[in-house]
Amino acid sequence: MKFSFALLGILFVFNLLAQDTIRLKEVEVNANRVSNSYKNQLRMVQIVGSEELKKMPVSSIADVLDYMGTVDVRQRGVNNVQADLSIRGGNYEQTLVMVNGVPVNDPQTGHHSLNIPIDYTCIERIELLSGGDARRYGANAFSGTINIVTKDSEQNNIHISVAGGDFKYFEG
Repeated sequence: MKFSFALLGILFVFNLLAQDTIRLKEVEVNANRVSNSYKNQLRMVQIVGSEELKKMPVSSIADVLDYMGTVDVRQRGVNNVQADLSIRGGNYEQTLVMVNGVPVNDPQTGHHSLNIPIDYTCIERIELLSGGDARRYGANAFSGTINIVTKDSEQNNIHISVAGGDFKYFEG
């Protein structure tokens, strides 16, 4: 019993000899991305606004991007619920997808970039920047960047759509 108390005493002595913790001031680091207007870019920039989206024969964000031309959209699953994007020959890991400037790519695999719960009627514009932009957006923007800008929700809106077709196709 004496040996146990002596052993516990020795173990607690080492904790007493430990250094005191020092509290440092909190440091906050802020940085802005390099701002450069689209007019000064030496590459192809496509911007599709909400008025153009209303006129397009599309039913999803993947359809809009596929309609733009330089984006290769690979859709899988029932009703094309999984979609991978590639721009100008790059693969899905080299294409950055952002919503309002915030990256939404899967950090683990980069797959299924369009599994975002945004209806295409809620989009103000889609900005497609072809070519590398790793300096501004990071490593995933090697082949291109897609920025989906949503509308400000100043008022409540309701959008209802119904579609039908051959071979028992219906959507609503």
